[in-house]
Amino acid sequence: MSVSCGPMLHLKAGEIIICAEASTITTILGSCVSICLYSPQTKMGGMIHYVHPRVASRHGQPADFRYGEIAIPALIEELMRVTGEPAHQFVAKIAGGASEAHRGFDIGSENIQVAREYLKRHQIPILAEDVSGHDGRKVVYHTGTNRLQIAAIASRVPPAKRISKPPLSCQNIDMRKILAIGSSTGGTEALRVVLQALPEKIPPTVVVQHIPPGFSKALAERLNDLCPFEVKEAEDGDDVRAGRVLIAPGGKQMKIHRAARGLVVRLTDDPPVNRHKPSVDYLFNSIADHIGKNSVGVILTGMGNDGSQGLLAMKKKGSKTIAQNEESCVVYGMPRVAADIGAVDKVVALEEIAREIVAALSQRAAA
Repeated sequence: MSVSCGPMLHLKAGEIIICAEASTITTILGSCVSICLYSPQTKMGGMIHYVHPRVASRHGQPADFRYGEIAIPALIEELMRVTGEPAHQFVAKIAGGASEAHRGFDIGSENIQVAREYLKRHQIPILAEDVSGHDGRKVVYHTGTNRLQIAAIASRVPPAKRISKPPLSCQNIDMRKILAIGSSTGGTEALRVVLQALPEKIPPTVVVQHIPPGFSKALAERLNDLCPFEVKEAEDGDDVRAGRVLIAPGGKQMKIHRAARGLVVRLTDDPPVNRHKPSVDYLFNSIADHIGKNSVGVILTGMGNDGSQGLLAMKKKGSKTIAQNEESCVVYGMPRVAADIGAVDKVVALEEIAREIVAALSQRAAA
C-alpha cells in the first residue's frame, strides 16, 4: 500500500495506491477488478487491483491485497485515514471482472460481487460500473477529478467447442519428455486453445495457472471435458505420466519430484513466489532441476513476471521454450519479460503454440 502522487502511476495486481495530490493511475484488467474510491470533499482518490474474491485461509498470513475481501477494506480504511472522513462520504467506480467461466465458477463475477458487497456494507455509493463481458480492459483513473477512462482489449480467443480429432500428429512425439505450461490473466481460455489442439497421445504435462482455491478444480474438470486426454487438478503424489495433464491447485505450490516409482508432483505450503501461489517460477525451476533438457516450457498470457526466471533456468538446462506473442495475449506481461531476458526460443501466436509444442516434443530426448 502506498500514498503517492505523480504524473502516471502503474498499478500492479495486489497493490493499493492512494493519491494525496492529483495523479493518474493506470492498470490492465481481465477477470481482476479495480475499485476507484474518491472523496469529493478533499478531491483525493485511490485505487486497488485485486485478482481473487476471497482467501481460503488467513492463519498467520500477512495481508494479501490480491484478494478483494482484504484489499477493499484496506483501501477504504486508508482513504479514511488520509482524508479524515467517514466512509459513507466517499463514492466509488468499478471496472473489470471479465468472464473466464468454467463449470459455473466465474472468477470475474465473483470479483464483482465482492466489490458490490463491501461497498454496500460501508454505505459507499457506486457511481459507475464497467464490468463483466469477455474482453480485458485498460483502465486510466484521474484521482483529482474522479474521471475513469476505459478501453476494451478485445478477446482474441475463439469460442470453446469439443474437438474430436486434433489436427496434429503424435507419431514422432518423445513420451519421455515433459511439457510445462504457465499462464495468468486470460490464461484459462488460452490453455483451452492450446490443449484442445494437441494430439490425443501427449507426454506428461504440468500446468500452473494463477487461480484461487476451488476454481482450479472447476477449470480442470472443464478442460477434461473438452480434451481427448485426462486433465485433473493435481493431488500430492500424483504420478507424472503420459496422457495426463496436472493443473496446480489454487493456494498450493507445485513442483516435480523424483520418487522411487518415478516422477510425481509434490504440493507444498511454501510461501508465494512473485506474489503467486501457485507460482510458475516455482514449477519451472523444479523442471530445470529434475528434468533438464528433456522438457518443453511454455509461457502464456499474463500480467507480471512470474515464470520468466524459471523458463530461463529451463532454457539454460537445454529445454525448448515457447512464448505467446503480444498480438494474441490478453495481457502481454509474463511472455514479454521472459522474451526480454532471453528465456524464449520462439515467440508465436496462440493458435500456433500447439504446433510448436509438438515440434519441440518430437526432437529426440537425451538418454
